[in-house]
Amino acid sequence: MICEMCGLTVALEPKYAALQKRSRKFLAKNQAAVPDITIELNQADIEENVQKNPHSNLQTIEYGMAGMNFFEQITPFDCFVLHASAVDVDGEGYLFCGTSGTGKSTHAALWLHAFAERAKYINDDKPIIKIAGEEVLCCGTPFSGKNDFNSPTISPVRAVYLLEQSPQNHIEPLSKREALALVLAQSHSAKSHEAVLKHLQLVEKAVTKIPFFRLKCNISTEAVAVAYHMKNPDELLKSGKIVGKS
Repeated sequence: MICEMCGLTVALEPKYAALQKRSRKFLAKNQAAVPDITIELNQADIEENVQKNPHSNLQTIEYGMAGMNFFEQITPFDCFVLHASAVDVDGEGYLFCGTSGTGKSTHAALWLHAFAERAKYINDDKPIIKIAGEEVLCCGTPFSGKNDFNSPTISPVRAVYLLEQSPQNHIEPLSKREALALVLAQSHSAKSHEAVLKHLQLVEKAVTKIPFFRLKCNISTEAVAVAYHMKNPDELLKSGKIVGKS
């Protein structure tokens, strides 16, 4: 099958249900298109990985290996994967990063609830960042971890948030050095010398062009308002533009 991801045509031939199902929403209209990227998996490698991971199965392993194969081929197309949860609100992308258990998916779900029909998932686990001229874009793929929360959306990035759990909601900008360290820690590239250098260049462009923030927050609609409307969150809460305070 031919899919469209990140503005690229991607060829893949899934054998198992997980990858088949999640790829459908990314199907290209032109199934005869010449692919930019071809995801090729060896059946023996899939079976070997199942043996190494007895709590897994063939479809889960195929899905994970296909994602890694794709991520390692996108660098020449000015793209890299970022471990984050990403949503689109009014055509702009908002990404939530943090250590495991911080609440990335929980916070993304808060935004979907707060903005209702104005919001949708881009990717709940591994969105793609693409440098397109002067723009930094956030792109959906089928590879979104354990949940099938993704869409073939491509949105200009409005902000990236480093989440920290806190009883009170507070936001502050990250320095370029802090943003660079965050993205390098939460991203992945192929291991060749050329790919690593290109990856570093892409990351540096991204942190130069988009704002990064540290968001200390609890699980509330107020946390959404503080992040989205830093100057006057109370005004946003009272405006009716997001679902009421929780």
